[in-house]
Amino acid sequence: ADDEATRARALAAGHQSRRVRCMTMRQPFGRVPQPIRYLFVGGTTLLLYLATSFGFARLGVPAALSASVAVLVSGAFNLMAHVRVTFPGASTDLSTAIRYGALLGANSLTAAGIVALSTHFGHGLALANALALIVVTTTSYFVLKHWILPA
Repeated sequence: ADDEATRARALAAGHQSRRVRCMTMRQPFGRVPQPIRYLFVGGTTLLLYLATSFGFARLGVPAALSASVAVLVSGAFNLMAHVRVTFPGASTDLSTAIRYGALLGANSLTAAGIVALSTHFGHGLALANALALIVVTTTSYFVLKHWILPA
């Protein structure tokens, strides 16, 4: 009881307990809403993908190989970042990686299908890719949250 009163006075005076400081240091994004963290990780992943793909291509690596390496690098980063930033309470194991791989495959097929259908019906490639991005990003958030990295 004495400890509780001391902690309460310290917190009221603006001092954080060691436990609170450690929790804040481990989860610096903890107060940011989860959908915003998700979009932050996605945007960072996109930048990593583009840097890797264009970087390798600039070094003379064929474009298809550059893109493949970029998908692997950014995909691995994306999963690790979602585990640490977006869904920090989620438990992970080999089945998580397998489910994530299935999501990447489904996302590839979905995006390809949306782009193919959209361009077939006369929409430009930019609009087709924007539609694919919206669908894949939105559905992936819920799949990650409820199936791949549930808390």
